[in-house]
Amino acid sequence: MPEPNILGERLLLSRRRARLTQAQLGAQVGLTGSTIARLEQGRIHEIRTGSLERIARALGVSADYLLGLTDGPHPVPRGTGPLERGDAEKEVIPVMSVSFATASLMTGSEASV
Repeated sequence: MPEPNILGERLLLSRRRARLTQAQLGAQVGLTGSTIARLEQGRIHEIRTGSLERIARALGVSADYLLGLTDGPHPVPRGTGPLERGDAEKEVIPVMSVSFATASLMTGSEASV
């Protein structure tokens, strides 16, 4: 059985809760609707921290929640996380795929978002 796509599942769930289409969310965060769809489907294996931060803020959830690092969707108060650094847009985070037994990083050849 394939490992679940935590980012994709939580992105899809959060986007639907926010009642946004893929195109609407993409427009809000400076990405295309097809990029949002590929993230939800697990076809993109890396995401820039700046893109992740914009998506999380637009959906009102934390980046940690989208990545599966926390179970609570509520964002951490501003100024307490590493995304406040000026170079956040340049960093790339591997999208994690977590199973119940192990955690592994997915890698791929697709361009970073």
